[in-house]
Formats: sequence, structure tokens, C-alpha cells
Amino acid sequence: MKSKTPLFLLLPALALIAFNSIFPTLYVLYLSFNRYFMTGKAIEMFFVGLDNYRFLFSDADFWASLYRGSIFSIICLAIEVPLGLLLAYIAKDLPRKLRTACTMIFCAPLLIPNVAVGCTWMLYVRGWFSLLPNLLHRIGIHYSLSNPVHAWWTVVAMDVWHWTGFIYLVCLAGFYATPPEYLEAVAIDRAGAWGTFKYAYWPFLRFPLFVGILIRFMDSFRIYDEVMVLTAGGPGTTTRFLSLYTVGKALTEFNVGLGSAVSLVYLYIIIAVCAIFMIGLTLGERR
Repeated sequence: MKSKTPLFLLLPALALIAFNSIFPTLYVLYLSFNRYFMTGKAIEMFFVGLDNYRFLFSDADFWASLYRGSIFSIICLAIEVPLGLLLAYIAKDLPRKLRTACTMIFCAPLLIPNVAVGCTWMLYVRGWFSLLPNLLHRIGIHYSLSNPVHAWWTVVAMDVWHWTGFIYLVCLAGFYATPPEYLEAVAIDRAGAWGTFKYAYWPFLRFPLFVGILIRFMDSFRIYDEVMVLTAGGPGTTTRFLSLYTVGKALTEFNVGLGSAVSLVYLYIIIAVCAIFMIGLTLGERR
């Protein structure tokens, strides 16, 4: 008879997962089938079935927010991944003390809370007296956060500044996980810099880098605090991503049912993207 001890050891973790994830998700699912109204000091709830989802999928603002958030995540990844990989590739051959100093500089923004990042960049860019507008004005560029193009790329720059260090750490760990035998083999074959990267480093870098990309996609896709502090979704709806749309519906408009429906769609999108990433990574490993 098999021992049941491993199952009992798992029960605390399973209970914590159920409390933090499963029960809240089921409750949000229940809320998404209802509509709430303020009647004086009371709140009345009415069952509306799939009406919230029908409204959501016919709402142009929802699709625009989803599009903006997707483009934002793609642009951030397109900058952060090559930049972090390049910095890690350069840093791996530096002397130990210099490499440590570079790592501290690159990764210091990771230690700053999201709200503090938004506040810091607000000091950099908001108002004529701030650092970035002054510097750009000296070279003839009139920067303003009320300009949609400037606001968009400012948010992108903020995310790149905040999270490139994460990709750098992942890539640096992948480089140092490469066995010396591989490096000796490509050195004997005189593979060159590209051959060394392709045949020695890449097999051990691929998996952690793809996991890092997946984590960064999820983080950038659900970005809220920094953008809310810096631009509040403006100017207009230029930086109003799906996270701001969800919070606006649920809390600002007090449309809890619709907000719950949006959050579930949000969850399904993340799950689908994770599944695609993992399937692609698994197929790559099999090849």
C-alpha cells in the first residue's frame, strides 16, 4: 500500500492555492453574470447571464485597449530582450568587480516598487522644469507629456528602464550555465563569436530566455501602477491599456459585473499566450 504522506504534505500548498486563486476566480466568474446598481445606500444585484460578455465584445473601447496593450507589450519585448541579451553578452567577459558593478547598475531599477517608478518618471518628464523636457529643449525638441506620441514612448522608455535588468540577469545566468567543454569544443573548431553563441551558449540560454520573455510579456501586458501614476491613461486614451480599462469599469463606473467579465477575459488571454509559449518551447526542445 502506497504511503499517503506526500499527499498530506501537499495539502497546505493546495489549500493556499485554492484560497488565493481558485476561490477568487470562481467568485469573479459569479460576479460576471450579474449587474449591480446603487439604490440610495444599498446595492442591488440582478442576474443578467451573458449580457456583460455580449456588451464587452461589442465595445470598441475594449478592443482598442486590448490592441494598445498588445502593441505596448510587443514593443517593450522587442527592445528589452535584445538589449538585455547584448548587455549580458558584454558583461560575461568583464572582470569580476566591474561585472558586479554593472549588474548593480542595470538591476537597481528592479528593486523600486511600481508606484515609485511612476513617481520617479513623473519627476523626470512632467513640467517644463523637469530633467527630460529641459534637455530636449536645449537641442530644439519641444517635449510635452500632453503629446500622444511623446506620452506613448515615455511609457515604453519607463518600462524598458525598469525591466531590462531582469532580461539581463536571466541571460547572464544562461551564459554562466554553459559547460566549459562546449566552449573548448567551439574554440578548437574556431567557430568564431557567432558560432560560439549559436552552438555553445544558445542551447543553455534558450529555455531561461523564453521563460523570461513569457514573464515579461505577462508583466507588461498587465501594467497598471506606473502608467496610472504617470499619465492616468492619457492624453485622451493614448496609454489606456486593458488594465486601466478594467479598473475604470469596475471601480470608477462601479460596473462590477462588467469589470469581472473583463478580468476573466484578461485571464484567458494570458493563459492562451502562456500555452502557446510553452507548446513552442516544448516543440523546440524535442527538436
